[in-house]
Amino acid sequence: MDKQRKRTLTAIILNSAVIIMVLVYLIMRLVSAGNEILGNSGLGMLKYYTNLSNFLAGIVAVIVLPYEIISFKRGKDILPLWALLAKFAITIALLITFLVTACFLGPTNVANGGSYWALFAGGNLIVHLLVPIIASTCFCLFETKPTIKFPFSFIGMSTLMLYAIFYIINFYAHLIPGGGIQGQSEYDWYGFFGDKGTLGIVLTIFAMLAFSYLLSFLVWLANKKSGQKIWKGE
Repeated sequence: MDKQRKRTLTAIILNSAVIIMVLVYLIMRLVSAGNEILGNSGLGMLKYYTNLSNFLAGIVAVIVLPYEIISFKRGKDILPLWALLAKFAITIALLITFLVTACFLGPTNVANGGSYWALFAGGNLIVHLLVPIIASTCFCLFETKPTIKFPFSFIGMSTLMLYAIFYIINFYAHLIPGGGIQGQSEYDWYGFFGDKGTLGIVLTIFAMLAFSYLLSFLVWLANKKSGQKIWKGE
């Protein structure tokens, strides 16, 4: 088996794993909704960036998989650029989910008297760890064709930018009476804004968008270097 087929076969296996895990998680949410931290059911699931990023990851994997199967059979990459860019955007979304959970939500839960590992228990293990790690490994190391040019590195920010608009609108539309502009809102699901006030909220959003682009650039670079070095001459 040549290098191209090895790379493509690995991507097929990893994308299949993502699809299966997302389906398992969806079933778990429908059967035992609300039994876990950040758990919910029905349309309520879609208010969380975690769930949105994972469900979209499953959809994108379904879209990408046929192209990769055909690429494996032909021994030639046919994955269109638009599909790879969609995979890029979702990979960043999943990594943001993982890093926010590991570095913010976990410690916050501990500070509130909970367990750090509760964010990685049950279905949360799938969406906070397994799918992000598998999908990012797949994209960074095995989905290197066609080449993504630098200007497209900004696409990695797209999901967070859209979600920020959704989050802010709901935040201000559901301020708790008497809470004023200080940010006591029943729709601050992740506790990002708290009582920071308007300036603090603006700075928080700016910091998160800047972080998302830094992450996008690093993932874009990893994908590029993998194509140049690991799979060189395939």
